Amino acid sequence: MTRKTVRSRGTLQLATARGFSLLELLVAMAVFLIVSGASFTLFQRHQALLSREQGLAGLNIGLRNALTQIQIDVVNAGNGLIVGAYVPSWPMGASIVNPAPSTPCNNASTYSYTASCFDTLNAITVDPDPTVPVLHPQSLSGGCVTTSASGPTTITLYSLPPSGFTPSSAAAKFHAGDQMLFVAASGNPYVPFTTARLSANGATGGSTNQYVALTFNSTLAGGYNNAGATGNDPLNMTTSQGTNGIDPSKLHDSFCSSDWVLRLSPIIYSVDTTTDPTNPKLMRTRGGVQNVVMEQVVSFRVGAGIFGDLSDNYRYNASTAPANGGYYNDFTEVRAIRVSLIGRTKPDTINTYRNLFDQGPYQVLGSSTVVNPRNLSMNNN
Repeated sequence: MTRKTVRSRGTLQLATARGFSLLELLVAMAVFLIVSGASFTLFQRHQALLSREQGLAGLNIGLRNALTQIQIDVVNAGNGLIVGAYVPSWPMGASIVNPAPSTPCNNASTYSYTASCFDTLNAITVDPDPTVPVLHPQSLSGGCVTTSASGPTTITLYSLPPSGFTPSSAAAKFHAGDQMLFVAASGNPYVPFTTARLSANGATGGSTNQYVALTFNSTLAGGYNNAGATGNDPLNMTTSQGTNGIDPSKLHDSFCSSDWVLRLSPIIYSVDTTTDPTNPKLMRTRGGVQNVVMEQVVSFRVGAGIFGDLSDNYRYNASTAPANGGYYNDFTEVRAIRVSLIGRTKPDTINTYRNLFDQGPYQVLGSSTVVNPRNLSMNNN
């Protein structure tokens, strides 16, 4: 083998080991950048789509869970209110507050809402705690108790403790702010009632402290109460009068030892716009404990199907007469309840999409359910 041949082989091996040229490297990098850019662009678009789909899926689940919880609570509205053979002659179980919404009731620039946009639903039930006694009201002398007074004042009723309780153990179950329901043992054609809030904790009374003593804020004449969430009747059961509300024969302001006094434990559904107006939350409140049922709520409307209405309409105006689409705040006429709930995904200001509900940069979903509380169909003949 000649020296020339060996040199040629060495040169060939060296040339082979040199790898890509600079031009080849630049071309490869350009191709890689183009493919990577396309891939990341596609990934970014799909990531936004995935985020929107996850938001819609979460919204759908939230709507279903919220309506299911409402249905469970409302179908049992009126539980515990049947305490005697004649008491079921009036149906009681749910009251609705339909505020007159402002126009508009939301701020389109900040995506926020106000309280006037939303209704309130009260599922009225007796306290389910079996250790809370049911009492029979009387005066200290054994006569009847009048719940009304000519001016705001406090009134005290007395009751012998039921079997299994001492006066002190029974009194310890009642606290200031508790809402009490007074129910007559009989009546014709209705069993009358009223409601009042305790102004002090339960105590004992009588010459030997043999009674349970409950002090409450007086009602108006006839068993009516002033409206207002902080008043004697925040559930709006007794705040509408005469031709513009509940039949006066359904209310009363005198109760005797054969009648009943029960502590209520209502379940209240309302929308909180005070904490964060940009994130309205559907709240479930019972016994002073609030729980968030659903966030980003943009509509919570509650309609009433009233007794004797054969039109299948639901009334969303409690302040007008039935002939004008309302029901005059007479919750004793309610036989069915329609709950409509609309929620939204989180606002996305970058997205150019605008929905048709309130023109916000988010997607909305709505659902509704009709609930027929078991305790609202009594005495319909």
